[in-house]
Amino acid sequence: THYTPTNGQDSSFVHKLGVEYVTFKAGSIDSVLFTGSSSIKIKAIKIGSSIVEDVPIGTTYPTPGLQDGTYDEITFAIHVPSPYAFSDSYNYEYTGYGSKGGGSTIELMHDDGLPDSVLEFDTGDIISVRFNGISGGSLDSVKLAFNSAGSIPMRINQYSGSYSPQSSANAPFGTEYWSGNVNSPSASASPYPNPFENWVTVDLSEENIDAGENFIVSVTLGADPAVPGPLATSMLDDAIRYSRVYTKASDVDPTHYWYYISVQDTPGNIWNYMIRAYVNTTIEVDEEEIITLPESYNLSNNFPNPFNPSTTFTYDITDPGEVHFAIYDLIGRLIYEEQRTHLPGQYSLRWNGVDSFDRKVGSGMYLLRMQINGFSATRKMVLLK
Repeated sequence: THYTPTNGQDSSFVHKLGVEYVTFKAGSIDSVLFTGSSSIKIKAIKIGSSIVEDVPIGTTYPTPGLQDGTYDEITFAIHVPSPYAFSDSYNYEYTGYGSKGGGSTIELMHDDGLPDSVLEFDTGDIISVRFNGISGGSLDSVKLAFNSAGSIPMRINQYSGSYSPQSSANAPFGTEYWSGNVNSPSASASPYPNPFENWVTVDLSEENIDAGENFIVSVTLGADPAVPGPLATSMLDDAIRYSRVYTKASDVDPTHYWYYISVQDTPGNIWNYMIRAYVNTTIEVDEEEIITLPESYNLSNNFPNPFNPSTTFTYDITDPGEVHFAIYDLIGRLIYEEQRTHLPGQYSLRWNGVDSFDRKVGSGMYLLRMQINGFSATRKMVLLK
């Protein structure tokens, strides 16, 4: 591989008791500098060696082992360990060498890496995890955690934007990107190892799957629902609920078809499935092509307005980061929220007039608030039925 000098920077957001990962492969950098609040803690995990060490905030961290082959790659685990701290943003800058064309692989995850249980469901039930798309990205791979050996069908679909209508198992699934069987070669009986080691990786790097839009990874349980058994972890409910299950119990309950599962003995926690996605953000650009990026953050007025049943906002992003959308009614109650991770560019958000539980809301005026990297904007919209 040919390497050329490179420098770069990025930023993201981590929830309290949550964790995010940033990975660099051999030859990619020679140092990195993380900045953020004192509530954020960082661990460096050097793959190919047994070294795990603390990374100080605000101090340049050298990585000579990526250049001399001491370790194959390094993963930085960024987390907020205290339940009393605030969720917070962080930034990092790196220098050194990157593969020709630049780019990196971003890990998308909603689990904490510590499996707690296999939930009991039935043959044919669908377990899914939704991921926020990254503009210009392509899906590199998917990792899943199981408690036993076996084979299970998996598919990857574009997210339709809603888990409604409630009467359809296929409601959240848009265009199918990929389907096939995933084979888990080994078993991990409880108590599960910490850190969990028996991940199954599905290589999708040659499939040319566009990860620019939100997408869903799902598995369908077979004749023995526990072979292999998808593992779940107990985590604080973030109100977004990326992990959902379609179960046969839905056939007798006409009001609930896609469930998020509460942890019975831990009020305020829900089960998140241990399914992760990896997005390659390397973008090949024609040297003669001119790319114009937004010069400032912006949130447009929605169209149509008034609307029924859906309306669309466009927005501009000037720096990498996580954008948070929240919709309120006129008395200030939170109706719906969503988070997306973006590179610079122009994007759109469509709202289908549902709340965070996928229930249709009534006619009236609503407020959409967008926040990213210190920028905030609010727009009014009217739903008419």
